[in-house]
Amino acid sequence: MPGDDVPRAGPHRRSVKAVSASEFGEKRRAKFLEQQRKQRKKRIDLALSIARANRQDQDRASEPASDQPQAGTSDTPTPSGARKGARGHGAASQRFWSSQFLQPDWLTDVPSDLEGSWLVSPRPEGRRCLVVADQGSTVARGRSGRVLVRCQSGLPGGSRSTLCNDGATILDCIYTGSGAGVSVGGEENMAVDGDAKDTRGTFWIVDIVAWRGQSLGEADVDFRTFFVASRLAECPALGPPFRDLPAVACAPDAIRQAYEEPVDFVRDGLMLTHRDSLYVPGPTPLVLLWKDARCSRYVVDTDAEGRPAAEQEAVLRLREDGTVATEDDPPVVLARMPDTFMAQLRGGERGTPNGDAAMAEDDGGGGGRGAGAPRSVDGRLLRFAVGPGGVRTDQGGAAADLRYVGLGNQRRGRADSLSKIVFQQQARTGALVTIEDLLEAARSGMAE
Repeated sequence: MPGDDVPRAGPHRRSVKAVSASEFGEKRRAKFLEQQRKQRKKRIDLALSIARANRQDQDRASEPASDQPQAGTSDTPTPSGARKGARGHGAASQRFWSSQFLQPDWLTDVPSDLEGSWLVSPRPEGRRCLVVADQGSTVARGRSGRVLVRCQSGLPGGSRSTLCNDGATILDCIYTGSGAGVSVGGEENMAVDGDAKDTRGTFWIVDIVAWRGQSLGEADVDFRTFFVASRLAECPALGPPFRDLPAVACAPDAIRQAYEEPVDFVRDGLMLTHRDSLYVPGPTPLVLLWKDARCSRYVVDTDAEGRPAAEQEAVLRLREDGTVATEDDPPVVLARMPDTFMAQLRGGERGTPNGDAAMAEDDGGGGGRGAGAPRSVDGRLLRFAVGPGGVRTDQGGAAADLRYVGLGNQRRGRADSLSKIVFQQQARTGALVTIEDLLEAARSGMAE
C-alpha cells in the first residue's frame, strides 16, 4: 500500500564545516538586529493594519459583547458539514491574525551580552493571544487566528463605558484560568486546566503593540514595559483583569527571582527579551524562551494527556523543490524529500504517501484542480521523527536526521522553528542550558 515504505529525508548541505550552537545563535541575533534597524520605519504601520482588520471582522460579527468573557468556539476544529461556510473570509482572516504574532526563539545557547542587553521575566502557563480593544469591545485571538475570548474590558476602547475615538489598544498576552487552555506538549495541544484558581481568567501582558491608537511596537523594550505598567493603573476594573509582567535586567538576583520566587500563576519557564527588540510579527531571535523541569510542568513535548512522546517529532514546511524547511526568517532547510515521494504527493489521491485523505479534505476536494493535473505541494506541513543524528549546524545552515511520519495538521499554519527543534533535542539528551549557566553568564557580564 502507498506509504508502507517510510521515506527518509535526504541531506541538504551547503557546507561541511561545523559551527557550535552558540556561534550559530550569535550570528543569527546579530544579523536580525541589523535587519531590524533598517526596517524600523515599516513597523509603524503594524498597529494600523491590525486595527483595520479588527474593525472589518467586528463589522461582520453578529454577536454583541457581554460583560463576561466567552470562550470562543472557533478554536474547535470546524465540522466537515460547516467547512464550506468557514472558507473565504474566515480562513483568510485567521491566516492574517495568525501572522501578526511575534514568534520567540527557544534559548539553545547563552547570549554573550546577557547581563547588559537582556531583560528577564517569568512566563505564565496559558494561551497566547493577541488582544484588540476597539469600538466598545475586546477580542482576544489565539495563535491559530481564531477568536479565543470576546468580552467587555477596562482597556481604552474595550467596552461601552471606555469607548474612545482615539484608536485601538493592541496587546500581546497570555490568557490563564480555567476558561483557557494550558499548553500541553507545545502550543498545538491544549487541555483545560481544572486547577486554576481564577475561574474568570487573567490576561498577562507580554508586550504592547498600540495604546489608544498610538503605535508602540517600534519603541524600545524598556519604554514599552514602563508604559504598560503606568497605563494599566489608570484602567477601571471591568471584565477579566489585565496584569503586566515585570521585565528586569538580567542580573543574577533577577534571574533567580524570575526562576523560583512565588508568582500568581503557574510558571512555564522564563522569557528573555533583548533591549533593542521591536514588536516584529514572525520569528525573532531577540525574544527567547527557556525552561527546565523545576520551573515548568512540560519541558519535553507531550500529547494532549501530558504523556511524553516516545520520540521527538518536528513539523516542517515542504517546498516545491522538495526541500523541507523551518518557519524561521529566512527558512532553514534541513533536508530534501526523495523524488519518488514528491511524485506521489503531486499525483493526488492515487499513490499519495501516508495521509492523503487528510490532504484531500483540507483541499476541499481538490480546490478546483483539473482532473489529472499535478497537485501543488508548496507550503504543505509534514511531520517527521528526529533520528539519533539530530540536528547539525554548519556555516551553510543546518541538516537533520529525519524520518517522514505523515502529513501535519494544515490548520496549524506554521512549521517549527530551528531553535524549537534543537531545544527539544537538548531536553531529550540532557544538554539543555541550565539555570547555573544563565546565572554564571550574568555574573561574568557584571565582572567585565
